[in-house]
Amino acid sequence: MAKGKGLSREELMKTTSELIKPSRAGVSSFQRLVGTELATPARELPVAKIRPNRYQPRTSIEQDDIESTAESIKATRLIEPIVVRELPDGEFEVMSGDTRFAAVVLLGNATILAIVRQATDKEARVISLVSNVKRKDLADYEIGKSCVDLLSGHDVSSVSELARMLGLSRQAIHRNLDLANLPSEVTAILNQYPRAVGGALAGALKELCEAGRTEEVAKAVQMVADGHLRQSMIPMWVKGQHQPVPPTAKQDLKSADGRIKAVVKMHGRRLGVNLKCDRKTTHDDMLKLQERIAQIVREIAL
Repeated sequence: MAKGKGLSREELMKTTSELIKPSRAGVSSFQRLVGTELATPARELPVAKIRPNRYQPRTSIEQDDIESTAESIKATRLIEPIVVRELPDGEFEVMSGDTRFAAVVLLGNATILAIVRQATDKEARVISLVSNVKRKDLADYEIGKSCVDLLSGHDVSSVSELARMLGLSRQAIHRNLDLANLPSEVTAILNQYPRAVGGALAGALKELCEAGRTEEVAKAVQMVADGHLRQSMIPMWVKGQHQPVPPTAKQDLKSADGRIKAVVKMHGRRLGVNLKCDRKTTHDDMLKLQERIAQIVREIAL
């Protein structure tokens, strides 16, 4: 646990509520929460003494984002400091600014500008989640995973409390929790491609998995991740895998003298007849062929 006195549950709720309020007087609520407004002193810290954010809710940070941030820092210098907390061993841990920190590491810089705050493990976990939600950096699955961690670790007591902290509806929290609690075959894919499926589909996927179709759901999610299926089509695709295949049959017919030839095809309830005959074909010939076709259809149907 970090040095210093932690916040009470009520204080933490008030603090996170501040985070999701609109900005005022040119200073964002996020800056007020983590102490990064201009009046707050920042200092250069050795990069070697800073650890990555263990509570980072994103499953991964895109390498392109890190590289583009590194280019920006190289060209214009880092303007907004990262926010860290001091750990008992004298080192520091990132709470906000993970991409900037990763970019500085990529550049090989020895120091980074940072605001140092005192925060408990619980506060660090909540601040990291709330700040990412506010910045709209997270996929629904990533929000759901972090909510599961907060609830299972008793950092928050209820979904209602989570909703107030994050500024989301309880329904949205429940959808994201359902997404994060899908079977491991599905979440293994979402860990790699967290944006493959949004919370709006969580209920439908949960029902399909509970109906024993987990394998098909996983295949469909992988198809979405690979760009071969729209996520809105997942339920229809999964249900389609369990539709019976219509019976297919084909038979060639011809009259005794070979003057009339017919190909009868049947696919499910659809019947197709390709008929060839010459000009000498009589009405009686056609009636006999019709009877034979009807007989074939009855045999197929059985």
